[in-house]
Parts: sequence; structure tokens; C-alpha cells
Amino acid sequence: MPKPNKKGDGATNADARVDIPDPIKDELLRRCKRVCCMCFGLRGDTEIKDGQLAHLDRNRTNAHIDNLAYLCLECHKIYDLKSNRVLAYTPGEVRFYRDQLYRHHGHDQVEWTLVVRANRSRYEIVKKAVDEAHSMLRKASMDVTFAEEPLG
Repeated sequence: MPKPNKKGDGATNADARVDIPDPIKDELLRRCKRVCCMCFGLRGDTEIKDGQLAHLDRNRTNAHIDNLAYLCLECHKIYDLKSNRVLAYTPGEVRFYRDQLYRHHGHDQVEWTLVVRANRSRYEIVKKAVDEAHSMLRKASMDVTFAEEPLG
């Protein structure tokens, strides 16, 4: 059975917060530009503010970038609020305004570059696999480009 943590807040060591890896933290901060997504969504406020990263599923061990949002200190306090008298911000609400903020900043699309190199002796097998992958990607997204270029 996990031991209670030293903070005395009822959480156990198994619930301990994990450090968010720097590359994830950096990418999230680039996307939001330190603008609180709740202030943006509710008031159109695009001011840079001191803030914290909130775990949308409230699982402090889940540091996946899609589970994180930048909230100013005041909004993070409301998000974490545990009261039956005041309604806290919900994860769905924060996610919705975070996605709006990302669109506002132009971070609502992702682009991948995929390079496949193969020996000429395996051309037919690799070409078939690439064509199948291209077909699958076209079904998932309308904007897929494909080019084949011989090397040397």
C-alpha cells in the first residue's frame, strides 16, 4: 500500500507529480506564448501572464502535451477549486479554450516530413508500402503531398 506523502494533503507517493520534460514544456509555451487560455477564451485577453501548466485529466503523472494547458495563477486556482459552492473550470472547458488559443496563434495544424530511402533491389516492395501509407494518410487528411525523387 502506498505511503501518504509528506505534504499531508491526502495524496500518496504513487500520486506524486512527475516533472514535465523540457521539450514538452518548451513546445507548449511556444504554442500558447504564455497567454492563459481561459483569459483568452472568456475575455479575449492576450496579455502575457505568469502561469502554471495544468493537467487536464487531473493526473499529475500524465505529462503528455495534449493533457496540458497554460493557465495564469488565478485561473489555475479556479481550475483546481474543490467547492460545492463555486463551479470550477472543467477540463473540457479548458481544452476548448486552449484549442481556440492555439488556432489564434496558428498552432492548430501539424506538418510531418517523411523520408523513405530504399535500395533499388527493394523498390517494388517499398513503393507498394509507401503507396498504401499515402492512401491511408489521404483518408485521414485532405492535405497530403507525395513526391518520388531518385537519389544520385
